[in-house]
Amino acid sequence: FSISNFPDELKPSKKGAFLALNSWGTSWGNGGYFWISYEDNSLSVALSFEMVSSATYGEVLSYDQGVSMANIRNEEEDYTCIANVFQVEEDERLKAVGIYTTGDNQEVEVGIYTDVPDGFPEGGTQIASFEAEIPVNGYHVLELEEELAIPAGEKFSVVVRYKNGEETGYIICEA
Repeated sequence: FSISNFPDELKPSKKGAFLALNSWGTSWGNGGYFWISYEDNSLSVALSFEMVSSATYGEVLSYDQGVSMANIRNEEEDYTCIANVFQVEEDERLKAVGIYTTGDNQEVEVGIYTDVPDGFPEGGTQIASFEAEIPVNGYHVLELEEELAIPAGEKFSVVVRYKNGEETGYIICEA
């Protein structure tokens, strides 16, 4: 595959490329295919996934659309904080919290609150909190020590504080 086929900002030093098929269908790329240089740095990244049965947790509450566009961090503080607020329609039992990390050895503090007022995820009653250090980046399911009963109609929040370090403290945001 010729070097001249790559844009100037991605031009490799040697010819040769893999022809890859994407998972987004035929409307993307060249009928669903694209070329990736033998020299592309992304080929040196290895990923590993540990899967569990969907029956493990039952209902999954999430706002995640699965497409990360940027990593951001609060440079003014020693942590970066994110929160999600949910309202359950039926009685639920909260067993775990899922979070993304972008750096290895990420320290996090997780708080779970009920009676959450609009616009203030930490303004309710804290019903659980814990700390964790996550050794590798990626998506992680953090099991709670005890299941939490969330009654029907309750608004609750999950607040995660990521400790800032040289390579940590970044959160994934969607744009």
